[in-house]
Amino acid sequence: MIFANILDVVISILTIFPQMVREVLSYGPVGRGVKAGFLEINPVDLRDFTLDKHRSVDDKPFGGGPGMVMRVDIIDAAISNLKSQISKPQLKTTKTILLSPQGRLFNQQMAQGYSKLDHLILISGRYEGVDERVREHLADEELSIGNYVLSGGEIPAMVVADAVARLIPGVLGNEESLVSESFSANQPSTINHQPLTYDFPHYTQPMEYKGWKVPEVLRSGNHAEIQKWREEKARKKS
Repeated sequence: MIFANILDVVISILTIFPQMVREVLSYGPVGRGVKAGFLEINPVDLRDFTLDKHRSVDDKPFGGGPGMVMRVDIIDAAISNLKSQISKPQLKTTKTILLSPQGRLFNQQMAQGYSKLDHLILISGRYEGVDERVREHLADEELSIGNYVLSGGEIPAMVVADAVARLIPGVLGNEESLVSESFSANQPSTINHQPLTYDFPHYTQPMEYKGWKVPEVLRSGNHAEIQKWREEKARKKS
């Protein structure tokens, strides 16, 4: 099923729409990283752990109210199954994350920390949410990607997976891209020795288009001045 190579970094996403996750994360650097064997994206179909012929993952809330709530026993069975598959010394560090509106706001520094794990499990809720016991007993952390309402946790989970996966060594073809991009704690700075927050502006051909010109400093060949210009422009965005 998964873990063909137990040295892979594994990102598992618990969802009722595994095909959505599989399709979206098969493109770009993440898809190439998977094909090259630097990581494994593992969509887990929660319906595989259901108990009835209708494969129901949800039920009515106790106390009444609208909507349906995802069951704790189904999610627990999926997580337990995953952890039983990775009880190997090569995969030591696992963290289980619940995507929820009240979670901590996800950022680049958190992505960097997660990229050092062996196994990241992301729980995608649906309907009115998940049984509170998932948060209390099964999740190590709760994450949010912003203060707005989405139809489910799949998109937030894929946002986290994409941000984390591209930080895994080998996933990006050019590792230098990680150094200068937005929000990277490793961005170089020669001005006041302060790390940058946003990326600097980028230009390419044509040199002039509709009277819009590439800044002259970028055409000067003076690398010190180019670096200074880039840092100043990035800092103005911060």
